[in-house]
Amino acid sequence: MAYQILIVDDHPGTAHITSVLCRGEGYAPTVATNADEALELLRREQFDIALVDVAMPGMDGLTLTRLIRATPQWEGLPVIGMTAVATPTIRQDAVAAGMDKLIFKPFEIGTLRMSLLRLLP
Repeated sequence: MAYQILIVDDHPGTAHITSVLCRGEGYAPTVATNADEALELLRREQFDIALVDVAMPGMDGLTLTRLIRATPQWEGLPVIGMTAVATPTIRQDAVAAGMDKLIFKPFEIGTLRMSLLRLLP
């Protein structure tokens, strides 16, 4: 059975490309277009890993990750942050929020593949 991947990204193009890349690697992706939708999916379904856009309108990916870490049933869910904005503190912010890894958009399939392989059981 394929690993279940939750992709949380408000940009339809990025979400689609990430989903296609994951599917091409043999994973089963599900896309949420915002943090609230992601939380609803997490309540209903089981995921092996989450790919979360750091900068989303409304609740951002850092806040979403903090909520995931604060919820006992999800605290062990690996979270990979995705960002196109390389601020001086973005890595520290991601680690402080509880993200396991941070990758920069646009990312190559090799970067995504290695990140997933490192964090999936």
